[in-house]
Amino acid sequence: MNRFSSQNLLAAGLALAVAAIGLYGAWSMDLGSLRRIGQGAFPQAVSLLLLLMGLGVFALRAEPGPDRPALRPIVFVSAAMIAFALLLPLGGLGIAVVAATALCACASSESRVVETFGLGVLLAAGFAGLFVYGLGLNIPLLPE
Repeated sequence: MNRFSSQNLLAAGLALAVAAIGLYGAWSMDLGSLRRIGQGAFPQAVSLLLLLMGLGVFALRAEPGPDRPALRPIVFVSAAMIAFALLLPLGGLGIAVVAATALCACASSESRVVETFGLGVLLAAGFAGLFVYGLGLNIPLLPE
């Protein structure tokens, strides 16, 4: 008999918790009708789908995976998000994107410096084109 995988239990518990919070928050909102959907229909529908997904993952039985997840990707991807949030107002979009890309690349032992830098520059140029020039957002591109 297969035991519950700790990863499946964690994923199911997280999905169920987020679904419960979503249902609680949207419970008092008006559902409306099929002809005129109210403001609470979408959040409740998404929360119910997430609830069903969590129950489905909980129902899966799998062999136990590794005891604990690798910490290196978790640490570097989290550091990349924090660095992006801190560098965006100070260094602009270009430096923030390149720094976040470099930190994300440190999460893998297979990344290369030249490829990472090239990807960071391409992402920064694409984000600048989309958000600053395309959408007209007031985001500094480089430090002032």
